[in-house]
Amino acid sequence: MQDAVNLGLIPARGGSRGVRRKNIRHLAGRPLIEYTICAALASGNLTDVVVSTEDAEIAGLARGLGANVPFMRPPELATGSADALCVVRHAVDWYERCVAPVSAVAVLYATSPFRTAGHIEDAFRVLDETGAQEVLTVTELSHDHPGWALRLGPDGRARRWDPSINACRRQDLPPAYAPNGAIYLFRREALPELDELLQCPDAVIMPLDGPAAVNIDTELDLLIAETLLERGWAEPLPASRAGCAASAS
Repeated sequence: MQDAVNLGLIPARGGSRGVRRKNIRHLAGRPLIEYTICAALASGNLTDVVVSTEDAEIAGLARGLGANVPFMRPPELATGSADALCVVRHAVDWYERCVAPVSAVAVLYATSPFRTAGHIEDAFRVLDETGAQEVLTVTELSHDHPGWALRLGPDGRARRWDPSINACRRQDLPPAYAPNGAIYLFRREALPELDELLQCPDAVIMPLDGPAAVNIDTELDLLIAETLLERGWAEPLPASRAGCAASAS
């Protein structure tokens, strides 16, 4: 029987709401998805890098960059309302039926261009060291801490979302984190326990801050990412597309 593989899965449908054709929009002259494919190929932990898409242009581009596109995603899983977990389950089920058993899956969205091969390797290290079923990258919340969140009461007046948190200074608030979408790494056996946010009960966090936590969801996000590259605050891609393949060899 073939050995189980560590699968790098890049979901990349053709449509998007905030930024048109987001997954292949250019960032510093390179398609957004190229940043994630390059990081995944350069990671020493992934046996195979698969792009899940229904879009022929994205599929051709991904193959040209060295990723594997062994199937086309069904149309019903390529809508704006399609559940991310269903997309992951479809890809894993197809891969295990047609290629090899899967040991672990790293879901890597193309919208996180500054997550690197080193971050992926760190996530595998955390998974091994903790024995957890899942590792997800998060960003620590500071100015948008949920302890300061408000809701409207029945009278239309502002109320604290969580009255048990009563802190006036940011440093007095308990730490709070939000998934940033850069890496969802889970063991294959955890797949039945995952919920719609790709999180299982036995998950640990791996904080990512600064450029690594940038997630492209709007035109403003794209502008911020461009600025980070222009100012040298984020790591650019190799000068040529062959650089991705070279770093993976």
